[in-house]
Amino acid sequence: MGLSKATKGKITEGWQKKPCVKCESPEHTAAACTVPATAKEAWKAAGQFDANDKKHAERLLQTLKNPAGPPPKPTQAPKGSPKQQSGQSTMQSTTSSQPSTGRPLAWNLGMTNAQQQQTAIPPQTQPVFESNKLQMKGYKYQNYERQFPLEDPVRSRPLVAGPVYDFGGKINEVKTTAEEKQGQALTVVANYLEVKKVPEILYEYSVSCAQDVQVEGQNIKERKINKIAELRRIFHALTVQLNLKDRHDWATNFSNIWCKSPIQLCGSYSTEPGASESFNALNYRKQNGEMKTLKRIDVMLVRSIEPKYLASHDPFDTSFVPKNNDAEQHPSVIATALNAIISRKICDVDESRITQVGANKFFVNNGYSPMTSLYAKRGYFTSIRPGSGNRTLLNVNTATSAFFKPTSVTDFERVLEHEEGRPKHYSRRQIERLLRGKVLRIAYERPHLAGKPDPNLEHHRLKVFQDFGQSPPNQIFTKQTKETKKTKEIKETEETKEQMSVQAWYRGKSLRVENITLN
Repeated sequence: MGLSKATKGKITEGWQKKPCVKCESPEHTAAACTVPATAKEAWKAAGQFDANDKKHAERLLQTLKNPAGPPPKPTQAPKGSPKQQSGQSTMQSTTSSQPSTGRPLAWNLGMTNAQQQQTAIPPQTQPVFESNKLQMKGYKYQNYERQFPLEDPVRSRPLVAGPVYDFGGKINEVKTTAEEKQGQALTVVANYLEVKKVPEILYEYSVSCAQDVQVEGQNIKERKINKIAELRRIFHALTVQLNLKDRHDWATNFSNIWCKSPIQLCGSYSTEPGASESFNALNYRKQNGEMKTLKRIDVMLVRSIEPKYLASHDPFDTSFVPKNNDAEQHPSVIATALNAIISRKICDVDESRITQVGANKFFVNNGYSPMTSLYAKRGYFTSIRPGSGNRTLLNVNTATSAFFKPTSVTDFERVLEHEEGRPKHYSRRQIERLLRGKVLRIAYERPHLAGKPDPNLEHHRLKVFQDFGQSPPNQIFTKQTKETKKTKEIKETEETKEQMSVQAWYRGKSLRVENITLN
């Protein structure tokens, strides 16, 4: 099916008369208009036609726009032809006579532990640039005050042989051409490093811990603990029970433990999956410094892993991947174990200078650029990948993320609620949602009671924000006497307790809420 004769006539007539059906200008026709033509304009010219004829209408418009037909395709100049005139650039590329391997770039690089290997480039694969001037968009380079963890490359020497450009605000003339560098060595700097040695075997243990909670007087057993901050303190106490405190051949993600040698469970170093042991009444220290007892924690050997299988197959060949994601040879199982080991080694260097976010992302504490209300921190992301050619690769990438600027909670709330010029003002409930889950640091000094942990120690000052409480005038505090404290669980009467407002209770105690800072 095509356009009918009447429809073609309407489109052709509408294309050659004024006003223009494309831009509606009375000065010219659609044939002389420079606005691109579509089937929508053909519909205007014809009045109306079937939507199924859209392709035929657009084809007719192209014929009306170019009556002489499409321009001829450019032909490639043969080898040895004279060069073009000055001011123009030509590029001639040929293909190599060698068959393509079809392998990724990492295979051809031959990288070994942050070293760059010299690789000869066949002359046939290099394009030829014939120009003394190259049109490029200017690139504005902005300097920030940073710490570079690695030595900068020599800026006077290019990393890749070929044209050299100055990105400091101006464009220099081409100093060298690829034609002059044919057959010479090429240095490539990549963010993939070859892992030369991996453990022969890793033993994976699962750790499950739960605690009993009470809701309205009824016991709810084995509520799973999911908070990373609390799991971190539990694992610190568990390493003593498992005799891992003085060992350096293990790593954890706070739900599993990977070791190069088996852990002693129930008096034996079993390597059979299913071996387990339960630890009752495990004592660990809470965030506020008080001791807490965990009723039970279970440790079980899940499987043994051989990391060499990660590098023994081509990553583009999916036929070897087991259907079961929990299989010992599955790439994700091996990569998770090796990533945990690398993350622990990074934290062991200097944990006070970095902040770990997630499993394998790390940010430098003093590597930031200040913004209005946030900090843009630089960091690094590490990941183990399977590589072609029986190799295991470590990928290291840069990462940037926004962090809250250290400030008091009241200042943070005041800026979001009342700052002039801000397009949106946040309500108290919206600010509460922004702060929920964030770490706060209590900056003022709290009284140290006898027999209690010191609340002013640095790790006891950190709290996780949940929500705002009632304003001080609306809060009610209960003052209890010694007699009431002794008989508290038996009976409380109005005569043994006194209610007062928080203003009266805090009179003269200089409560400074504004000094609670956001970390």
